[in-house]
Amino acid sequence: MSLDDFNKVVNTKILGSIHLHELLPDHDLDFVMTSSVLGAIGAAMQSNYSAANAYLDHMARHLRSIGLQVMSMARGMIVDVGHVEEHPEVEKALKPKGLYEIFVHEYLTSMELACRRQDLGSPIPHQSPFRCDVGAAAHIVTGVDPTRLSRAVDKSLWLKDNRLRNIIVGLGDTAGNEEHHSESATGIDAGKLLEGARTEGGVAAVTNVVLGLILASFSKLVLLPVEKMDPGKTLASYGIDSAISTGLKSWARREFAVDFPFLALFDQGLTFDCVANQVIEIL
Repeated sequence: MSLDDFNKVVNTKILGSIHLHELLPDHDLDFVMTSSVLGAIGAAMQSNYSAANAYLDHMARHLRSIGLQVMSMARGMIVDVGHVEEHPEVEKALKPKGLYEIFVHEYLTSMELACRRQDLGSPIPHQSPFRCDVGAAAHIVTGVDPTRLSRAVDKSLWLKDNRLRNIIVGLGDTAGNEEHHSESATGIDAGKLLEGARTEGGVAAVTNVVLGLILASFSKLVLLPVEKMDPGKTLASYGIDSAISTGLKSWARREFAVDFPFLALFDQGLTFDCVANQVIEIL
């Protein structure tokens, strides 16, 4: 993701909310911001969107702390209209991560709750219903099941990002076993497919199988249907980052016993066809 792509999304929400706050200080208005659960859990290929929504959530906490009527409502998967309704593969990919579907009428009910005025008095912490976090009163989250979220935590892409290793250790992940966090990205027995291809079609068939497996693995990491991916395009054109690179690298090592240099996958000219050919050379 380029800096321009990041700023284009982030600035829309951040600057927009700041301008509204600064331009309307003397108006008796309730400030309700619509954010997303991705601001809390993140998403591959959407670091800009996740960061922008995380800002809205924390801005709401800050404004509430200075006595203003404000609410940030994090939307979950609305499945009967919009993007998820048009792309069912997104719902399928997000459910294992601890999210569940909500419908328009549930969203509108949540919005009504967000628009209700609240008592802005400062309760004594032990008397507050939000005993652990008084600032939580400025934030509504929809479409997240905490029990599913805890079970899905070891599937999160950020668990494979070495930059967050201290946080991972703090969560109790002391095993340090990469394979513990890596499930087959495709759910396909690569060995059987390759053996069948060798028997029936030789090198050309094996190359096609390897390419298909690579595309399937990458599509799972970036939440993009395989049919919308072009094997002649570069990995960089789909916004590969360190977490996605680590996931693909781990998968290739497990399925093909191929160990790509970490930085090699960031090569701006590296296409999926090139990756498949490199695997074939090693196999």
